[in-house]
This record gives sequence, structure tokens and C-alpha cells, in this order.
Amino acid sequence: MALMFFSVIISSSVGLAETKDIQSEGVSADSDHLTILSSELLPFAALRDGNPVGFGVEIVYEIMRRLERADSIEFDDWDIVYKRVLTEPNTVLMPPSRTLEREALFKWVGPLIPEKIVLFARKDSGLIIKSPKDAKKVGSIATVSGYASEKLLKAMGFTNLASQRSPLQGPDALKFGRVDLWINSNITMKKTALAAGVDPDLFEPVFVLKEIPSYLAFSKSVPDHLVNQWQAALDDMKQDGTWERIVSGWVPADLLRIGSPPRQLAMEPYLALANVILACFLSIAIFSLRSKGSGWLSLLLLIYGAHSMLRWGMFTENHIIMVYFPVIS
Repeated sequence: MALMFFSVIISSSVGLAETKDIQSEGVSADSDHLTILSSELLPFAALRDGNPVGFGVEIVYEIMRRLERADSIEFDDWDIVYKRVLTEPNTVLMPPSRTLEREALFKWVGPLIPEKIVLFARKDSGLIIKSPKDAKKVGSIATVSGYASEKLLKAMGFTNLASQRSPLQGPDALKFGRVDLWINSNITMKKTALAAGVDPDLFEPVFVLKEIPSYLAFSKSVPDHLVNQWQAALDDMKQDGTWERIVSGWVPADLLRIGSPPRQLAMEPYLALANVILACFLSIAIFSLRSKGSGWLSLLLLIYGAHSMLRWGMFTENHIIMVYFPVIS
């Protein structure tokens, strides 16, 4: 069933009187009035008792308050709002992920939040997923048709996908064993499960596929100076703690930490690289002495250096280089 269409004019926190003053003064004139478009996707944005809620909504409210603007928010199906931002002037999409194929289609402000695409399993399943290869061996994975998380799996060669029409079908299918895994974002997983009437505590993350950022995507017609103002306001929120306060009210800390390597693991690539450099330096120094046995010792050090280099390559692949890919559509 199509999501309810809703439009609301957002005023600053001091009330409608200030909003009218702002409009009359031309701070947010019709020529640059923005329409922020979103589907209902908690905890980013949704309607509750007819009012927009979510941390994405609160971030937008705060940016507009700082810029003394009175823009509007509208909700509809994702495909509809996506197409509107591509075709209508002065529109903003919330919260798409920034990808190469979209890069030239919009003007970007963000990131709103770093997300991770995660494979979830039932806690009692006993599944151990250490790589995408392991995930390809399970019976089926619940995805959402058209969502970029599904596109990601297809691009990685997955064929065991159970494509669903609604994101609410995935947690239900996993709960009752119709699928083995469910792909979702660490940010939206809990709210999606609850919206489906499923206890999110039944599930656990078993593998992180990608880390991603979510953004505000402005239509190409929006002037650069206005986009820059929004970016500067968001940057200021992150500096003064406002962003963290808003996000922490909607996203549990344990979900934000999913897939984050421990401090020791995070240091591994740098230690491995240091070992490569040290081993090469010692090999050259020992070989230059040309004493008996120095050749063998140099060879052993070079082997150790090669081993360290392989470890460095492995860790840079898994923990340093991040490829951004969208979760939603």
C-alpha cells in the first residue's frame, strides 16, 4: 500500500510568528524555498501522529533554524520522491546514499550518518559468516526489490536472494525461518523490525558488507551558495555536539558500533607496515656486513617482511579502504 502523502511547513522553534517574519524579510523567499522529500524510514524520517519525526528530520529542523529558513517536508513512496528530485527544481532528497552513479545527478550535503550494510541472522541459527563466500552458501537472504543493498549483493555475484516488495517483510521472513539471512542497515534494522511487529533482539549481526554514508541530495537547480550554507551548518552541528545529541536520541550506541574493529585490530595495518619497513632495513644492514651467515639471516628477514606485507595488504583491504554503496534506493 502506498505511503501516505504528507506536507508540512517547518517553522523555527520560536513559533509561526518568527517564520512569517522570516518569509516577509525574504530570507526564505519562494525563489529559493526548498521541499525536502523522504519516504517513511525510521529512524531517519517518518510521520507520527501527523508530524515528521526522526533524527534526519531533527537535523533538517536544526539546519533551517540556524539558517533562518522555513522550508517544507513531504513524504511519499521512495521511487516517487527520488524521481521528483530528479525532475523538480528546489527539491531535496533525504536520505540517499552517495554513489558514483548518482554523483552527477545531485548536489550533496552530508554525510548525515555513517551506515553499514549488515547481514543479520537469528541468534539461535548458529550461522557463522566470515566472508561473502560463506553468505553465498546459505539457503536465502531477504532483500528488498530495487534497494541498493540488493543491487550490491547482485553485483557481488549472489544468486540466493529472496527479494521482497516491502522492507517490513524481511524481519518477518527471518523470524519464521523462511530465509537464513536478512540484509539491512545497522541504523534502520531495529526500527524496521519493530515496525514489522518483530522483536529485533531475536537477531544478531553476522557480517558487515560495506560501510556507507547517507546524505541530503539537492536537485541540480539549487544554487551552490545555498548548498554550501547547508553543508556549513551541518559541519557546525558536528563540531558543537548538536549532531551527536540528535543521533544518540534515535540510534542505540550498540548499533552504531556494529562492525567497528577493536582498537588493537584498528592498529594492525600500521604495525604490519612498520614491520615491513623494519625488516627491509635490517636485511640491508646485515647483508652489508658480509659476515658468515648474514645472507641467510637477510633472507629470513626478507621472508618476514614479505609476510608482514601480506598482512598489511589484507588489513588495508578489510579495514582501511571503504567502498561506499547505498542501502536504500
